[in-house]
Amino acid sequence: MLTQEQVEFYHENGYLKVDQLFKPTETKELASEMVRIINNWGQETIGWPGPWRTRYLKEEDQQTTKAVFMHNPHFYSAAWGRVIFHERLT
Repeated sequence: MLTQEQVEFYHENGYLKVDQLFKPTETKELASEMVRIINNWGQETIGWPGPWRTRYLKEEDQQTTKAVFMHNPHFYSAAWGRVIFHERLT
């Protein structure tokens, strides 16, 4: 159950980080699956050239840094499919 403070944080920021939501064995499996998914189906491209790049990247890194995009991992992995309906998450 979430605290009132967590609910307010979510409404203000649009996300909530919950430590230790999954067991270490679960996170290990999800991490391994994400690497597999990205290697097989991820799209690599130059990262978005928006203003955030100047804040987080050195000038010489701004045009060479790449981003890997992966949408809907649950389409490619049963482990990620289980996350969507996991009782600790929903």
